[in-house]
This record gives sequence, C-alpha cells and structure tokens, in this order.
Amino acid sequence: MYLKAISIDNNCNQAWCNLGALQALRKDFANAEHSYNAAMSIDPTHETTLYNYGILKAEQRLVEAAEGMLMRYVLLLLLVFFPDAKTRSTPQRRACVEDEG
Repeated sequence: MYLKAISIDNNCNQAWCNLGALQALRKDFANAEHSYNAAMSIDPTHETTLYNYGILKAEQRLVEAAEGMLMRYVLLLLLVFFPDAKTRSTPQRRACVEDEG
C-alpha cells in the first residue's frame, strides 16, 4: 500500500515514514533507514519520522544517532507547544530550528 502511494506521489513523506515503520517492524533496518531518509528529505521537521528514526537507531544500539534524532523530535515538540521558545531557546534548540529552515 505504501509503495503504491509512493509510486503515485514520490514526495509523500507520510507514506515514506509509514513504509519505514513497517520495514523496521520487519527488522529490515537498511530499507527502513532509506525510507526515513526519503521522508526527511521531503520534510526534515516531520515529528513522526524523527521519532521513528530515533527509535530505529536505538534498536541498532547507535546511541549518538538515536540521541540526535530524538533530541530534534523533542525540540520540535517544544516549539509546537511553546511557539515563542525559538526566541528564548538554548543554542542547541536554535541550531535545531535553524537547521530545519
């Protein structure tokens, strides 16, 4: 189903994210990583992709990569709930936001 959605619209980050989640559940980590990278190339601030990708890295015991993805996820959520946080943020939070646009 997700492959069909991607074949119709290659820029559908949600389809790429969902495909990555399915691949990760099947322990197909290489293809899951490819799918998450495709989703992030479309929207690097997609919260679900950041979270899922972070969990994938944690399952692979890649601590620094997992921490980086999950930190970006948390910082983006903070900006959703506290929109003015960008102006009173830490250097790490500003870097995350500035990296994403």
